[in-house]
Amino acid sequence: MSGNYHVQVIGGGPAGACCALRLAEWGRRVALEHHTRAATPLSQETLVDSARPLLESWGLLDLAATRWPGTPRHAVIWGDDEVRWRAGIDTSPGYKVVRSEFDSVLRARAVEGGVDMVTATSPEITAVATGKTAPPSAGTSVTTRSLPKTVALCGVVEGVDTWTDTTVIEAVPEGGWWWLPLEDGSASLALLADATDTRVRGIEGVVEAARESAHGPARTHAPPTWFGMNATPRLRTSRRGEVLIGDAASTIDPLSSQGVEKGLASAEEAAYVVNTLLTRPQDREAVLAHHRAWERDLYEAHARRALAFYAREQRFPDAAFWKTRHAALDPEPSTEDDELPARLAPAPDLVPRTVWRRGNRVLLPEAGWTVGDAAPLSRVADVPIASLLELLGDGASIDDVVAAAAARPELYLSTPKRVEGALRQLYRRGFLAGA
Repeated sequence: MSGNYHVQVIGGGPAGACCALRLAEWGRRVALEHHTRAATPLSQETLVDSARPLLESWGLLDLAATRWPGTPRHAVIWGDDEVRWRAGIDTSPGYKVVRSEFDSVLRARAVEGGVDMVTATSPEITAVATGKTAPPSAGTSVTTRSLPKTVALCGVVEGVDTWTDTTVIEAVPEGGWWWLPLEDGSASLALLADATDTRVRGIEGVVEAARESAHGPARTHAPPTWFGMNATPRLRTSRRGEVLIGDAASTIDPLSSQGVEKGLASAEEAAYVVNTLLTRPQDREAVLAHHRAWERDLYEAHARRALAFYAREQRFPDAAFWKTRHAALDPEPSTEDDELPARLAPAPDLVPRTVWRRGNRVLLPEAGWTVGDAAPLSRVADVPIASLLELLGDGASIDDVVAAAAARPELYLSTPKRVEGALRQLYRRGFLAGA
């Protein structure tokens, strides 16, 4: 046990280790508390190619090198029985990481960067990065939003001699199969199933029915035992004011292959939040509110993407898994081609609220606006909202605003198309209304 630390980070996975390292690089005294967890059959994880910028920014590309034997293939059996090969796989194969090795190296780098692997007695700030389950020492959190309850039934298949160079995602009435070949001749196999359906029918009943429905590797391969774990996408908030990071803040659908990527993004934002709390303690509540909104927006973006992907599968409308996920999908938002009122004005319930933007190692306050519980904004498409509201006044047409924007010094670099796009986005978000 030790004291005199600025920050205690609890949890030494990608989110916790990276956040701790960044804060140490910024001169903070950081304690990192890590507890080894029981291993699961899903020893490796995939990352989509969009993770590359984050991996590069953290200096982790060498740890997530493309580990596919030969040219990888990615198959999707979704919407019908046809096997479709994802476009662009030759140039964007994605990455694989062995989580135990990946996490261990991240903790070692954190220590090299000045982080102490100890438990602090009285840190100024506590950040929780304990994954899906927080220990008692991390305080309490409450789930504020979630998608339908999901369980991942997974295991390792040994002695694989087919589908050895192909990852597979396949929809069946019971849920979604995920197949990942490993370098040692085995493969990870997981079924994302409805939690309630699994309790009613039992693991074996759900798995056997899902295997019989499969056209991919799940039909002919099965692990000797199945391991079940909670895979429900959900958003949490802290009851005690800790900064929640990574899966402790929110979990996303495993089929997205973006869990590690999201953890790294969350770690970067959390580092700014913690450093700002230490630098500007008088703004604690406002900064924590900003962080909750940031994590909420990230969670909701992933949730919308996951539900849209599930909506593409319409073969099993009466199956429990698909019925609940289709019901959770919100109506499609309006598009840029939707007709807008002839004249626009600020919405009646539009109110000013501070926006926190990244500066030099801290978040800086900036005037922004919001409606309801929406995250406050100061810019849309990099166009300052304050200028648009001033040009709108009590009401103006889009053409009038676009024409007037050309004469404003702060808007002269914004093309007419960008200004019009910003107005449309603000209208769709409810920040503007018809005049």
